[in-house]
Amino acid sequence: MRFGVGAGTPPVSLRLRAAVVLGAVILISAAATRVANAADDVAGFAKPQFDSHLWLELGGDWEHYTGGDARGFPPSERFPTIGLRPTDGFGYEGRLSYRPADSSRIFSLAVRYGRTSQRDGDNEQPFRIDNSDNNQVVLTQHREHRLVADLEAGRDVGEGEFNFFSIGSLGVRYVDFRTTTNESFGGTGPDLVLGGADVRRGLRAAGPRIAWHASMPLPPPFDDANVFLGWDVAGSVLFGRQTVQADAFGSEALSRSHAAIVPNVEGRLNFGWHVPGTTATAKLGVRSEAFYNVLDGGVASRHALRRIDYGPFFSVVWSLR
Repeated sequence: MRFGVGAGTPPVSLRLRAAVVLGAVILISAAATRVANAADDVAGFAKPQFDSHLWLELGGDWEHYTGGDARGFPPSERFPTIGLRPTDGFGYEGRLSYRPADSSRIFSLAVRYGRTSQRDGDNEQPFRIDNSDNNQVVLTQHREHRLVADLEAGRDVGEGEFNFFSIGSLGVRYVDFRTTTNESFGGTGPDLVLGGADVRRGLRAAGPRIAWHASMPLPPPFDDANVFLGWDVAGSVLFGRQTVQADAFGSEALSRSHAAIVPNVEGRLNFGWHVPGTTATAKLGVRSEAFYNVLDGGVASRHALRRIDYGPFFSVVWSLR
């Protein structure tokens, strides 16, 4: 019994949606720059005197996952210990930030793609029906993908007396979650269920986002070492649709879709180092993020799942101009 093909690569449609989201937010950022500068003029804010600036940040992270298990297609309901959720994975992200000339406004676009390691399961369950001994075996493979895109507009409050850097931002977050679960049923005995099932779950959602990005130099004796402490906290409320589709024993067995509200919070803490003689800054730290009610993990009925991940991350920021 075969498992799903291409479980280790994201679907083409997912990559296409990523490209569409990226193009749309770039156009929106360009328009927002003009609107923000006009708003500063109307409000009478004092304009700092400096050239426009562009930053590019690229990085990655290792993620450990916690959260509920998705339910397998029958007969794997006989196996309460089946682990249909990821345990770890990797994420990749990029952020482009732009500050117009003579403005304290900062606009940023961030895109992050995460893919979990494949979770394999080999589960056996003996049972007896009408004096017949059976040993049902269920082989499982489970993997999850996620695409997250953020568009933010914020204000730099300035460095101040203690060289404290702080940006408060409002924006929009878009997420696309996808999971694939492949199950193969076998074993020994006259009363077994034989065959296979492929279960696909997903979420597409978007909603408002608020974030705070800040950093400050370390105290002596590290103040001359170009080292700083940085942190980020953010929250979102996402509105979208969850889907569940299952093909079992050669035909479609399940198709369900419903509206969902997904609370989302995240935080980061890192040390940064301005590399002498370059425009680059290296960051090393830890991050954590939680999505609640993010997936429908049920089969016969709805079963809300959360996904919480945490782990170390590393990134490099370049000042492009």
